[in-house]
Amino acid sequence: MNNKESNIEKTNLDVFIHAVGSEIEQAQVRLIVAANAQMLFHYWKVGNYILYHQQ
Repeated sequence: MNNKESNIEKTNLDVFIHAVGSEIEQAQVRLIVAANAQMLFHYWKVGNYILYHQQ
């Protein structure tokens, strides 16, 4: 294998590693957003329950 082929393989590996890292970061953001939405909905339900029982 010559030096040019080695550089191409390294570049492909770098691109792959960057793509995997980006996908993991995006999945983490989606997870956080989903968890925050669920907590917000939970708090709304609790508040609604309290309000209903105060009346």
